[in-house]
Amino acid sequence: MAYGHIVLTTCILFQYFDVQAVVVKPSVFIRSGSSAELTCTYDTHASDGFTLEWRYAAPGTPAVQAKRVLFYNGKLSWVNPREGRMALVQNPPVSSVASVRIINAEISDTGLYICVVTNPDDWSSSLTVLGNLTVLAPPPSVPECWLQGCFFMGNDAILICNSSQGHPAPIYSWHREQNAAPLLSDSFVEDQYTGSLMLHNLSDVFAGTYTCKASNELGQAECSINLRMTCVYNTHSSKITEY
Repeated sequence: MAYGHIVLTTCILFQYFDVQAVVVKPSVFIRSGSSAELTCTYDTHASDGFTLEWRYAAPGTPAVQAKRVLFYNGKLSWVNPREGRMALVQNPPVSSVASVRIINAEISDTGLYICVVTNPDDWSSSLTVLGNLTVLAPPPSVPECWLQGCFFMGNDAILICNSSQGHPAPIYSWHREQNAAPLLSDSFVEDQYTGSLMLHNLSDVFAGTYTCKASNELGQAECSINLRMTCVYNTHSSKITEY
């Protein structure tokens, strides 16, 4: 699916920018507050009519709707230089290097960056370079675990786990204490994206401690909840809590 998306984007850009070659760069992942270099190099000698353009598309925005952030045609023009945090690696960009550097990266810098080099006197060397940048925020914050519903025999109940911070969004996983009896596969439904764990047809087997782990590329955090046959509504906790 990802390959198909790249091919489609590439085909659209061939028509939209009218260039000879499209290069897809590996995605770049950096921590918030650090620096990143978005590489764009070309094999030609800049001549009359040479232009360089950098465009940016926020996540979820089609590449053809990317907005210009830099334009060079002998004179450098910035549309949105990220409040001075974005600069050309080589200025002027006329010696095969059209890369840019972003310093003190922010989460809002995440997205698709497109470099377009056009050289009318050497059209075969004109190209478009695509690269995705993802700025990672600190690890997930300590999540909250709580029970939604009544922990009564024969009832259904939902365990909720939520971390208020973390980028990319955390992935959630639930597990029970090591010596707990395993639950039947059709007695629970776990959603790794929302952090919910739905328990069906409760019985004594379900009692015990459940731990939720929220994780992304930068780290992980946990909360736990201890269940027994009582009924409590919508109580939140980031520590071990009994129900």
